[in-house]
Amino acid sequence: MELTQYQWEIYLKAGGQKMVDHFQRVINGDRDGFEELIVECLYAFCPDKALIEQCAKGIESVVSFENENGAVQPQYQFIDEQGNPIPEQDVPFLFLNDTKAAYLEGCEKTPKEMDMFFDLCDGITMDSTAWAFSAPNHCIPYYYSGCYNVLCSMAGIFGIELPAIPGKVRYNDRYDFYGKLCNVFHAFRLKNRWSAAELWAFLYDYGPKSAGGMTWIWNELPSPRKAYVFGLPADVEQEENAKHNIFCFQGNDEMQPGDIGVLYHWSPASCFSSVWRAVAPGFYDPLFTHYRYVYYGRPIEIPKITYKMLKADSVFSQTSLVKTRMLRMDGAPLKNSEYMHLLDMCAEEGEVDNDIPRLELRTEIQYDNLELEREVEIQLLEPLLERLGWTPENWCRQLPVRIGRGVSKYPDYVVKPVYTKHQERGEIVLEAKLTIPNSKQLETDRGQAHSYAVLLKSKAYVLVAKEGIWISEQKDDFKAITGYTWTQLEDEDIFNHVNTLIGNVQRVNSRKKK
Repeated sequence: MELTQYQWEIYLKAGGQKMVDHFQRVINGDRDGFEELIVECLYAFCPDKALIEQCAKGIESVVSFENENGAVQPQYQFIDEQGNPIPEQDVPFLFLNDTKAAYLEGCEKTPKEMDMFFDLCDGITMDSTAWAFSAPNHCIPYYYSGCYNVLCSMAGIFGIELPAIPGKVRYNDRYDFYGKLCNVFHAFRLKNRWSAAELWAFLYDYGPKSAGGMTWIWNELPSPRKAYVFGLPADVEQEENAKHNIFCFQGNDEMQPGDIGVLYHWSPASCFSSVWRAVAPGFYDPLFTHYRYVYYGRPIEIPKITYKMLKADSVFSQTSLVKTRMLRMDGAPLKNSEYMHLLDMCAEEGEVDNDIPRLELRTEIQYDNLELEREVEIQLLEPLLERLGWTPENWCRQLPVRIGRGVSKYPDYVVKPVYTKHQERGEIVLEAKLTIPNSKQLETDRGQAHSYAVLLKSKAYVLVAKEGIWISEQKDDFKAITGYTWTQLEDEDIFNHVNTLIGNVQRVNSRKKK
C-alpha cells in the first residue's frame, strides 16, 4: 500500500513527533540517548538480545569517539578531486570505498575477499552510524543485521522495491548492497518530502510497528516437517544463546516454523549436543556474514553424539555430512529416517527428553510407480510448490481461461492468479505430465504450457513429470527450456537457482500473533 500523508500525520500526533525530534537532535550533533533510543526500537521487533547488545556497542563506540573528538557535523555537499559535486546516489558508495581502502591499507597482505567482507560486515553498525552522522540525507544508520526479513516485510507493506539480493559469494556486491539500500530509502524520503529524521523514525519505529513488531515470531509451533543441522564452534556459545532462548544463526532459508535444527559443536567435543526449533521462516540477509539465517528457540539437550560415533555408525557413515567431516553445518537437511536414527542413537547413550520433536518416517516416492497425471500433481508438483514457498492460497488448480466465444482452457496450476474476466493473469504456469521420456515428447508437451503462459502473461512456465521439471522464461520469449531431474533438485545449489527463477522469493514471512 502507499503510505499517505494522512497516515503519517496520525503517527506524528500519536507520539511519533517526539521520535522525529529526538532523531533530529542526533543529526544536529546531540547524541545523548541515541544508543538507548535505538535499543528500545530494536526490542520491539528483534528477539535476539545478543544482536541488540552488539548493535548498542557499535553505536556506543561511535558516540564515545565523538565525545572525545567532537561530534561530526552533517556535510551536505561532497566534491570529487576535480572539484565537481558528487552525484547524490554515489555518496554512500564513497564511504564504502573509503572504508574498503582503509581496510586494505591496514593489511600486510591482500586478504581473501570473503575474510574482508566478514570483517567489514562486523563493523556495518558502527560504520553506517558514522556515515549517517556525516551525511544524514544520503546514508542511513543500518541496524537490521539479523533482521533483514523485517525490513523486507516492511518494504512489502509500503510498496518499497528493495534491490535484488546478490549471490552468497559475491562479497563485494553484498557489501555495496548497503549503498543501494541508502539510495532506495533516499528516494522514498524525497517522495514523501521528509527530513532525514523522519526517515529514521520510519525505519526504526513506524515501519517495524506497521509490519507487526515481534509478531513474525511464532509462539505456537506446528509439527516439524523436516530436520536440518547447524554448527557452532564451542559449547560456551550454546550456553549463552540458550539464556536468550531465541537466537539468530546460520541455517537453511527453506526452514519453516516448527522445523528442527540439530546443533553440532566442532569444539571441544565435536558432537551433536541439542535440538532446537525454528520459530520463524528462514531468510536471506545480504549484510550479515552467513547469508542464510534462521531464528532458533526451545532448545532440548540430547546425549552427546560424537563425530567418532557417527563415523562408526552404519547409517551416518554413508552420509555426505560424515564423508565431508561435518563441514556442511549451515542448514544441510537430514532425511527423516536419519533424524529418527539419531534419536535412536541418543536413546542408547542416555535418557531422551519426552518433549523432543519427532518426524514421521516417509517412504521415498517411487517415481516409476506413478500411473496418473493426478498422482504427479499430488506427489510431485504440489510438494514442489510448497518447497518453493508457495502455499495453496498462492495458486489455483485449473484456472478457467477464456480464449474465444464460450471456449475456456484450464491450465493445471497457475501461481498468483488474477481472475478478472477476459483479463486473466498468472505469474507462473505449471503443467503436469505423467512422463516426458525424451526431447521429442518435451517439444510436444511444451506447446500447451507455452500457449497458457502467453495468454496469462506469465514470467515462466514449468512442466512437471516423474522424470523431473523443465522451466522456460518469458524474458527470452520462452525460446529456451532447461530441465532438472528430481535427484538434481536435492542439490542445494541447483535448488537455490530454481528458487530464484520460480520461487516465492519475495514472500512476506508468515506471522503468528502473540
